[in-house]
Amino acid sequence: MKRERQIGRVGLIGICVNVLLAAFKAVIGAISGSIAIVLDAVNNLSDVLSGLITIIGTKLASKPADKDHPYGHGRYEYIAALIIAFTILAAGLAALYKAIGKIIHPSAVNYDVIAFIIMGVAVVTKILLGHYTKKAGVRLNSGSLVASGIDALFDAVVTSATLISALIFVVFGLNLDGWIGAAISLLIIKIGIELINGTISDLLGRRPDPALSRSIKEDIISFPEVSGVYDLSLNIYGPSRMIGAVNIEISEKLSAREIHELSLRIRKKIMAGYGIYLYVGIYAERLDEANLKLKEGILKLFKEKYPQILEIHAFFLDEKNGKVQFDAVLDFSVKDRSAFHQKILVALKKAWPQYDFSVNIDIDLSD
Repeated sequence: MKRERQIGRVGLIGICVNVLLAAFKAVIGAISGSIAIVLDAVNNLSDVLSGLITIIGTKLASKPADKDHPYGHGRYEYIAALIIAFTILAAGLAALYKAIGKIIHPSAVNYDVIAFIIMGVAVVTKILLGHYTKKAGVRLNSGSLVASGIDALFDAVVTSATLISALIFVVFGLNLDGWIGAAISLLIIKIGIELINGTISDLLGRRPDPALSRSIKEDIISFPEVSGVYDLSLNIYGPSRMIGAVNIEISEKLSAREIHELSLRIRKKIMAGYGIYLYVGIYAERLDEANLKLKEGILKLFKEKYPQILEIHAFFLDEKNGKVQFDAVLDFSVKDRSAFHQKILVALKKAWPQYDFSVNIDIDLSD
């Protein structure tokens, strides 16, 4: 079954379950006069909307690439997840408003056995639905499903709190309905904010998972012709499409044909192992004594005085013209990169006045 259809089926199951739960809770909440139960029902209705958005977002994301969007439409899924997150936040804020009103103007509540049974069944149902949806979301790499699954699990916590509030009222006669409703609202708001932050990070482009980037680099360095792997970047165009780029260091003695064949083998291995299309750039490594000696000296200087420099690569010495150029990767702790750049240029010129240095300040793209 296609990924789109699998996500749609999981979303539809969630919609049906939440409609039934919302209906039961709304009736019980109206009969008992419990604001906490009514808010719980409203929360279930927001879950129905989340399910619809997930299905629609996945449908749009599955559209094939076109001239205007050559990388496809996969990021629609992130937009869908963001809408779901804002829906959850809005539901939490509305619920908090009603709960505060209940605290200021409390009213009598009336629970019966049926109410307790329905809330108990709702807790079990939400736990099962949450685990099922989240597991499917991880398996299908769907951020929308994962968000819906997490929301369902927190719904179980919400309903459990409502159930505890009802039990406290029956046993002790203490009406905590408004306070429990406020606590539920704050929890929903917290979930919404966390989901918004996470989805925005996906849209902006977050740092690749360290385990993934290290694994890719290990696979590339396993080729005997490759002596270094640098500048690995991975761009996500939806949960099922990732495109990246990397620069490898190889001997300057390799022919153009050998380099071409090597880059094809690397791309093929990464595509087969990770489903990632990888552009491969080349740095020529010079092994002559002057080049190696100068590089070692610069590395020693940086290690002793500038630990903010994580690595250097693309090192090239043009001894005939007295020019040296390389890339230096800076730690993100360096705030004024321009000033730091000038600082190391002065230090390099002082240590090796016979050379003119050109240093490109690089970004720490991956682990």
